Amino acid sequence: MKKVILLLMILAGLNLNYGQNQNVSPPDTTIQLMDWFKAPFNIVVFGNYYFRQQNTNNNGNGQGLYIDYLPLKSRGGFWTAGGYLIGDHSWFTDNLSKYTANVWEIAGGGVLGYYNENFSSLYSTYIGFTLGGKYAQDNGNASLHGVYAGKQEDWLLCFNVNFNLLKRGIGYFPRTQVQLTFQKPIFSSKKASWNGEKIVSDVWDKTYIEVLVKQSIRSWHLTGDLFYSPKILTLYSYSAGNQRDSYGLGAEISINRQYQDDLFSLSALYKCNGRFDDNLFIFAVNINLSSIFGKK
Repeated sequence: MKKVILLLMILAGLNLNYGQNQNVSPPDTTIQLMDWFKAPFNIVVFGNYYFRQQNTNNNGNGQGLYIDYLPLKSRGGFWTAGGYLIGDHSWFTDNLSKYTANVWEIAGGGVLGYYNENFSSLYSTYIGFTLGGKYAQDNGNASLHGVYAGKQEDWLLCFNVNFNLLKRGIGYFPRTQVQLTFQKPIFSSKKASWNGEKIVSDVWDKTYIEVLVKQSIRSWHLTGDLFYSPKILTLYSYSAGNQRDSYGLGAEISINRQYQDDLFSLSALYKCNGRFDDNLFIFAVNINLSSIFGKK
């Protein structure tokens, strides 16, 4: 889920060069910043690694690919629409209990984007919406005091809102991003066995809600038309599977072209829910291939 949550945070931009100086700004005339901020075709690869706080015997990682295509655009350029596809694989292992889990997910659906250049005298805004379906297969195995094997399959409804507040010019707090993610199983099934004998095992409820806020502190010129920006991350989530609220605090460093979305980001997040054994350290990387290798 985190990969999905961390993937849906990256929106690719077109690669336009405003100059070698960070003080260079677009003309003051009416401009379609949406064309610069969000490209019509985007490819993003992502990965993460995480471990529990008490020891690294509980750890896992994941990787995946995200693609969206937005061919439809309103006459004024305020709205865009299209579709998305995402696939990812993750695994988790607990070396103490000899338990491992492998999860495969594939999702797809519709994307709708809205851009308002004149949100206020200082800010523009971009809001992205996704609505789709997801298939997930979770395979777990354990070999301590016996052999356990389990397989759960889920069909889920997924919804995401990605709100961006973009400050004009160069200065402090150039971008605020708020991500709301929700998923709800529509159909779930599970098969399990113990030492080769079938057993009854409860389905893990994958209903999940998350709110992630990313606040850029300031943008600095890196080289050419590239800028880097440190960010503060705050997170709240609720999982129906364990019926727990979780809270997170972290940091991120990103690289982007002026007035465009991130082409690279590296983040670290500490996520806790009040129980020491379940607190996590999560590290993630996202690379926007369209923005790096696209036309400049």
